[in-house]
Amino acid sequence: MPTLMPPSHSPPAEERNELAVPSVEPPRPVRDRRKVHYIVLVGFLAFLVVPLALTLAGRRPGASDNRQPSPAPTLGGDALLQASTYQQLDRYLQDRFAFRGLAIRVSAKLNDKLWKGDTDQVRRGKGEWLYYQPSLTQLCTESLSPAAGTNALGQLVSALEAGGKTVRYLLAPEKSSIYPE
Repeated sequence: MPTLMPPSHSPPAEERNELAVPSVEPPRPVRDRRKVHYIVLVGFLAFLVVPLALTLAGRRPGASDNRQPSPAPTLGGDALLQASTYQQLDRYLQDRFAFRGLAIRVSAKLNDKLWKGDTDQVRRGKGEWLYYQPSLTQLCTESLSPAAGTNALGQLVSALEAGGKTVRYLLAPEKSSIYPE
């Protein structure tokens, strides 16, 4: 008949007919994991709330585009049922996002440094050189002769001076003509 032993006493492994298992380090306390989860949660909420709070407080980004910001959409009646209303609202909010300039710079750095991506308008040259694709295409396919170019420039200058503007012209070489590689 088996004898009952108090829970504080355990027979040696040999008596239990088992192999001795080396002690394993106990897992980290739950308290440490909760701290990490708490820090991640606070960081995530700050990532969402800080830009929203700054935007609602009126902090606006500086101009980073050569265009006017999108106007606010009309939010009434049938407009709420149209997809274009929500597209316009999206553009409106993007243009007024407090950290818009920072987001654009981070995106550009990631694209340039991490993914080394060319866009449809920018081509990467040797080293750190970047070339604007439309200017390269124009240089390779341009049919304008020097005489025709100076005539077009003369017409532009005449029209501007007729409007009372002072015209100064500085001929700057194209980067790709100086560094053709």
